[in-house]
Amino acid sequence: MLAFIAVCSIKLPFARTNDDYNTGYTPTDARAMTEIRIHNEFSKGEMMAMIVMLTAADGGSMTRIEHLNETVKILDDIGTNFKVKNRSFYDFCDSFCNLNEPVLQFRNGMLLLQQQQHQSINVTTEAFEQRINLSYPIISIVGHELDVSANFYGVDTIQCADVSSKSLTNIKSVKVIALIFRDIRPSTWTKEDVAVWDKSIRNQYVEYVCNFMNLTRIQTDKRRRRMHEGTHRIFIVFKKCFALRLKKFQRQKCFEKKELVNFSGNNKSALVHVHPFSIPYLQDEISRTSKSISPYIVAGFIIMCLFSVTTVYVCAKYFDQWSLHKVVYAIVACITPLLATSTSLGLMLWCNMRFASILLLTSFLVLAIGVDDAFVMINAWERICKERRLRPPVNDKLRDRIAEVLVGVGPSITITSVTNMLAFGIGALSAPPDTQLFCIASAIAMFFDLVYTITLYLAVISVGGMHEMKIEKQKAVLTVACNGHDKNKTAPDVVVKGEAKLSSLWCSYCDWLSSSYTTITILLIMICYWSISVYGASQIKPGLSTKKFFVKRSPINEVVNIRDRYIRNERTFVTVIVRNVGDLTNATRRARIYSMVEQFEAIPESKGAQFTHFWLRDYDAFISTSDIETEMPDYTDTEYEPYKFHSIRQFLLWPEYKHWAGFLKMDNKNQRKLIALQLYTLQRCIFEQNKIRRSDRKPDLSASVFEEFAQFTDQIETLIPRTVQSSLYTLISMILVCSLLMPNFAAVTAASISIFSIFIGVVGFLTLWGIDLDPISTTTIIISIGMSVDYPAHVTFHYYQQNLKKVSKTPAQKMSEALSIIAYPLLQCCLSNLFLLCCLLFVSAYTSEIEHSATDEIVGL
Repeated sequence: MLAFIAVCSIKLPFARTNDDYNTGYTPTDARAMTEIRIHNEFSKGEMMAMIVMLTAADGGSMTRIEHLNETVKILDDIGTNFKVKNRSFYDFCDSFCNLNEPVLQFRNGMLLLQQQQHQSINVTTEAFEQRINLSYPIISIVGHELDVSANFYGVDTIQCADVSSKSLTNIKSVKVIALIFRDIRPSTWTKEDVAVWDKSIRNQYVEYVCNFMNLTRIQTDKRRRRMHEGTHRIFIVFKKCFALRLKKFQRQKCFEKKELVNFSGNNKSALVHVHPFSIPYLQDEISRTSKSISPYIVAGFIIMCLFSVTTVYVCAKYFDQWSLHKVVYAIVACITPLLATSTSLGLMLWCNMRFASILLLTSFLVLAIGVDDAFVMINAWERICKERRLRPPVNDKLRDRIAEVLVGVGPSITITSVTNMLAFGIGALSAPPDTQLFCIASAIAMFFDLVYTITLYLAVISVGGMHEMKIEKQKAVLTVACNGHDKNKTAPDVVVKGEAKLSSLWCSYCDWLSSSYTTITILLIMICYWSISVYGASQIKPGLSTKKFFVKRSPINEVVNIRDRYIRNERTFVTVIVRNVGDLTNATRRARIYSMVEQFEAIPESKGAQFTHFWLRDYDAFISTSDIETEMPDYTDTEYEPYKFHSIRQFLLWPEYKHWAGFLKMDNKNQRKLIALQLYTLQRCIFEQNKIRRSDRKPDLSASVFEEFAQFTDQIETLIPRTVQSSLYTLISMILVCSLLMPNFAAVTAASISIFSIFIGVVGFLTLWGIDLDPISTTTIIISIGMSVDYPAHVTFHYYQQNLKKVSKTPAQKMSEALSIIAYPLLQCCLSNLFLLCCLLFVSAYTSEIEHSATDEIVGL
């Protein structure tokens, strides 16, 4: 078995985390996944994008000349100086190179305006205004109009009546300038190359600080000035420490033959703060959040070992069975779940499954849940040893004791393990890919934990049990020799007296529970509890936030705040892909396409036709000019008939229309077919945007709407139905498992009510604590159902065992017997879960907080 574990786990030390933020947290059947596929087919490749948000270091306007000059400098630097495989962004960008042209032309216009105001230029103000108009949102440079609203955010404008005659703009201030680097990934670049290019830009403009357990990237311009002298010296030491790691990283990239240029320079500006936002950046921060938990796995294991040894010592000392073998039992009890986790993750790697960073949480979860079975088994072994000492059988064998342990606790640990596996399995059926990987890994780990507990761990107990039985015989002989007592009375009096006191305590407690007064009181308390829980559950709302995936001190939180406050809050854009364009020479067909565009523009959330990027409108203006024919080569008139293949090709050759090549694709093999793309901007509203995306159902045009973050907004409408459905399936599965292994109506009913009560309490109180429904909380809710089975299952099973003894006892007496057997190991289970998951409190991340909160509720309830 150890060889099997070693073979399964051999690849684990070499595993590299691989997160997919784009699709990792989106259900595979989401509408957005189809839209992404259609968009990639249209683009003939995957889109790579980075938004570089610039803010003034002093918090002022970005339209000041010196800030605009710095912006253009950064624009040119990113576009030309960052190369991978000897290619910069400007070397391969095609149709989307001009996305930042409005920023450049606005700067040029402001320079001309400044020159006119400070120099004696022989141009009248009226003539100058006819050539240049820098009014927001559409500026005009020598008759060419540009939309600056896609790059300027947080704009404060001046009323028309207040605009000075010497000013050519109505812009008072701009808080954020967004530089957009967006194009199809080059065919010679891999995803890793894109990540290297992206990271090189971040390394250039974002400073790093070594912050104890994790490397926290922060913008330090203002913070460094606030550091006192001692802290600043520590900062310098940490920075030098990280410089060595950075050089190692550079050597690693060179070894991977990534031709990275301008990697370690320092282009940080004193005028502006640079906030890059991109999918690779998000993925790196998600991975860093999960990896920040890794050091605490070791701490958690040590805490669990100390707790396990301490509690096992207390119990063994109470039963007068303490020996060094108990230390081995306690430590191996903590090792077994880790071996199960290692086997599970290793098998997934052997199956070529992606190693998402969320899988690092599996060790915590399986260690917290899996150690429970070992505690129950140790307690059962010690009780059996105590019974054999009090009433020795004629032929006492180790095999009989081990068999009795399995008969006593085997069904209960099987119930808890199977229910946990089912909870994770059902969670995997409806979860997004990354959460699905986590559920699959946890389910497999729980299976192996059960297998290792009843084989490997039981073998350890068997080996130790042989020595314990020898020690028992030696003690028995010594006691008889010294005191002349019979072997039946070798157990210390303190154990017998202690058992009597505990038995009396449990009897009194169970009698109190079974009294009418207590029953009514508990029922009233439960009604209040259920009412609050149901109310809380009814208030649950779906909510998605990118920041939930990061540690609270992550520098990307500041970037996300700027993006959400200015860019996403003011406007976004969607792309409409028309796959069935038809014959554009047909006026009726063109009218149908125009009608569709106008319907989209008429939606209240749309900013209107002025902000719609629709190539056909420019093409109509192009063919209406009288001098086009002079530019045509000497081909037949039919070939260059308007809306034909060659006519559109000629249109795209003009410099002012070249950018439209990214908005349409033509079939070179069949020149009559082309696919058009139309792009327009909207005010940010998730629910309304989903309505807009649904309004693309034009069967005759085969229209499809694409929005870059639709894979996340798609989850909002399905989170509640999916969670309810999965929770019901999980509850039903739990009840069926309990019914199969405990064929007693009263026991199954009690367990089912307990499971449902804990479940509804977890959902209700998490909601009242302000936690929204998202993929992480959904998975936590489903897992909580599986975890909530553990404690009721153990208690009800031991109560069920008392019914099988054919002894005439009252229900209170049966429950007293059950609690005297299972209460202490359950206390061990509860406290171990709390102590272990307390380690997660040191990781200020949403995932760790919600896992800890849910566990606290389950244990408390």
